[in-house]
Amino acid sequence: MGGLKSRRAALILVLVAVVSLVSGCTQGDSPVPTAGVPTTGVPTTTGAAVDAWGALHDAQQGCPKTPMSSFVVPGSPVKALTSVSDCAVLLARIDTSVAVWSPSGLMTFPGVSVGIMPSFLVPVPDGFWIAAYDATAEKPFLRLMRGSAPTEVVLPGDLAVVSAAAPYRNGLVVAGDVTVAGRSTTDPRSVVLSVAGDGTVVPLKTFDHGGVGGIAADGDRIVVGVVSGGVVSVAYGDGKTWKTKSFGEGDPIIGVAVKQDTIVVMYHEQQLGVVVSLVTETSRDGGATWTRTADPGGYGYRLLGFWGDTPLGVMYMPDSPVMLFTLASSDSWEPLAVAPVVTPEGTFDAALAPCGVWVWQDGSLSYVPLSTDCVPS
Repeated sequence: MGGLKSRRAALILVLVAVVSLVSGCTQGDSPVPTAGVPTTGVPTTTGAAVDAWGALHDAQQGCPKTPMSSFVVPGSPVKALTSVSDCAVLLARIDTSVAVWSPSGLMTFPGVSVGIMPSFLVPVPDGFWIAAYDATAEKPFLRLMRGSAPTEVVLPGDLAVVSAAAPYRNGLVVAGDVTVAGRSTTDPRSVVLSVAGDGTVVPLKTFDHGGVGGIAADGDRIVVGVVSGGVVSVAYGDGKTWKTKSFGEGDPIIGVAVKQDTIVVMYHEQQLGVVVSLVTETSRDGGATWTRTADPGGYGYRLLGFWGDTPLGVMYMPDSPVMLFTLASSDSWEPLAVAPVVTPEGTFDAALAPCGVWVWQDGSLSYVPLSTDCVPS
């Protein structure tokens, strides 16, 4: 399949970060994906822009209680995707617009833009959060989009960029870099904020000499991945009390994930500015002990989160024809049994749904079910 350098040049992943909200899945006894290769189909309609909100609402009311096929949308210019359900997905497009794909077709939300810098989309009932950068105002923004009446969140005035966001309670937990007069960009100051559904912002934690590279939450538990002076660490707590764990040199953080007592941190180990290994730090006892797994030649793109109790990620591994992997109980990454084979040259991204994975590859969108025991909802 070629070396790391050629694969990294050929498999161009998205420049926009997105967040998937996964919920409401009835699963069997085993969380390990076992389904076979799915079939494919093509949507029969392409609706008008004014119907996008209705399509999102319909898709969030529930999916057909039948085995899912893979619906393909050829040629859509997509930068990133985030799962709404097993029958709908939000798409951030190259022209900065936001669309929803559902069985009704591909529909664009009028007047909604993700901008040109890294952005975050988090679905909520009848809408979604969008965090992006306003190039005209030269500052980040955070909005809860619901039809023509968005809720504008008043962010701290010194916040320079939103670097991470995740669902938290009835709103979000957000992290970003803060502008500090006289300080270089290589010595950032970051803040973590809780944002309620009504837009209320509460500061939770400050990292005076660190940049946040990932954030995740499960219940009241928050996990934040930080790089400070080239050293990777993780902070975890309930928003009031925090613990920290330093791992060693690395940059950047690919992602963090948490479910109950399991915490996963993924980052790159570098030598002279060159990535030499993909490193995964895993705790299965709430941060009391940690296991380090290094994959020389590996390259991470996204930590998708958990399906059942199993973490999933998008990554390149030498000699592997796929880019979707699961973290085994031994804390090593294993190829996802139903993952599609990656073409030598092309684009690839994925988003985790309650019962499957949405895959964007080479201009087409498909849905890959992870188990025949999971009922779409």
